[in-house]
Amino acid sequence: MKEIKGIGFTIPSKEDDYIDLESLSSLSDVDIAIFSPNIRYNYNNVSSISPYQGDTLFSESYSPRMKEYLAHWRNELKSYLARGGNLYVVLTEKESYYVYTGTRNSSGTGRNTRITNHVAPISNYNFLPFDITYHKSQGTKIIPKSNLIKDLYNNFKDILTYEMYIGCNKLQDVYFTTKNGDKTLGGIVSTENGNIIFLPKIDFDREEFYADEDEETWNEKALQKGIAFKNCIAALDKAIRNEVEKSVKPDWINKSEFNIKSAEVIKQKKIKHEEEIQKRKEKIEELELLYEEQDSQKTYCMNRVNH
Repeated sequence: MKEIKGIGFTIPSKEDDYIDLESLSSLSDVDIAIFSPNIRYNYNNVSSISPYQGDTLFSESYSPRMKEYLAHWRNELKSYLARGGNLYVVLTEKESYYVYTGTRNSSGTGRNTRITNHVAPISNYNFLPFDITYHKSQGTKIIPKSNLIKDLYNNFKDILTYEMYIGCNKLQDVYFTTKNGDKTLGGIVSTENGNIIFLPKIDFDREEFYADEDEETWNEKALQKGIAFKNCIAALDKAIRNEVEKSVKPDWINKSEFNIKSAEVIKQKKIKHEEEIQKRKEKIEELELLYEEQDSQKTYCMNRVNH
């Protein structure tokens, strides 16, 4: 079984398959990574936040750590994709925050001196090392658009919702849309070596999946769902890799002797040889005519001598 890990994404399971966003964990041993950029759900240090201009401001002491987590996961996900990994991104709601930059300026003098600490906006999608357009929109009517994700949809359509849709100009294939097809809720983007697969929100955080009111222990129904989810993701991952292999050109196509320029050279050589062959054919025909002419004259002379 492949090593499947949820980063900020909880899979109902008794296994050690969860990685906290507030960590500097490595993905080097992970075969399939499922990433949920949900800071609000994963954030533990409530005392380190305060309201700011309608959003949330991380404290001066916590801001450097949050910036470190953002940079870490951008680098880690980039490395994961570079070694050929398929990254599954669960599209949770876009969240806006502010962090202290560590810079400040002062105005006035003496007792009238005023210190202004600088802040900068961030979002939970700053965890991701690539640019794509995200838009907020909520709903429950989700339509599958690819056979690759039919099993995933059929098994989990009862807990699929959407909180975001994405721009589709960079997608190689669309996997999910709204009922009217006007919004893209999931799809695949190919990188140099790996793939990014966007999925709608898969909501395991429901009362029906917990064994107690504290919502800390999964019940049997949840654990079965978790096993089915891992199996579906593993099957989808295999299907995506098979599709990619079919579309990948053989290595020899990229070699210099088989590039477009070389192909043109070969074509010209072929034409030249064909012209030479045609000239030889014409020369042979000319010689055959000359031979026939000489042979007929020889026969005529022999006939006169005999008479």
